[in-house]
Amino acid sequence: MTLNRRIIVACLFVIVACVAVVCGFSKPATTSTKASTCCLPPVHSYKGTFYQKSLQEENNQPDSVTVIYNVDMKSFRKREVVVIKSNQTELVYSTLKLKMDDVTIEYRIKPTKCSCSKSKNYQWKETCIEATSENTTPYTIGKNSGFITMIDKYGGKYEYTTLREPNMEMNTCWMLSKTMYFDNSVQDYKYYDMIEYVEDSDFEIPENCPPIDECYH
Repeated sequence: MTLNRRIIVACLFVIVACVAVVCGFSKPATTSTKASTCCLPPVHSYKGTFYQKSLQEENNQPDSVTVIYNVDMKSFRKREVVVIKSNQTELVYSTLKLKMDDVTIEYRIKPTKCSCSKSKNYQWKETCIEATSENTTPYTIGKNSGFITMIDKYGGKYEYTTLREPNMEMNTCWMLSKTMYFDNSVQDYKYYDMIEYVEDSDFEIPENCPPIDECYH
């Protein structure tokens, strides 16, 4: 992430805190109330950090989870690497999805094991954030824009913060954060190091994975 984007993100999280804690989700009087929807770029890489805090236990420390995403919707390729740190132990898992003809191959990769499966029913969808006029606060920082939105779904409240840079295509944005509020816990994701680029090497199949004809349906 460039220095300018880091400054923007730092300023934005101050706005998020104000909106969520002090200001409420009211919109400026001069802002249109039209609903907004934006999707991540079709080709992108970024990282995320995940924390979970229980609301029932006292003084518990959240586990730290770092995730690396590589997505190429134009060629139907996805990779997700999860690094879990807990009690001074680090575990690394990853999934790799590749579309070949009308079949999607999914590899599940562990440090010493790899398995795979085939599916004709996997739906390749872009990651999009939809906001209605009732639950959204638009904002601008310099030439950058975005919105903060709260959505009720899956039995909880989901708060998203997006950022659209001037050089991005219309209806395209980055997701800077996602916070999920449930009765017993709060799950918080922060995203960074976004770039509209992937490496072919990101989608290489490890040597210890089975050949495609051995992947089960």
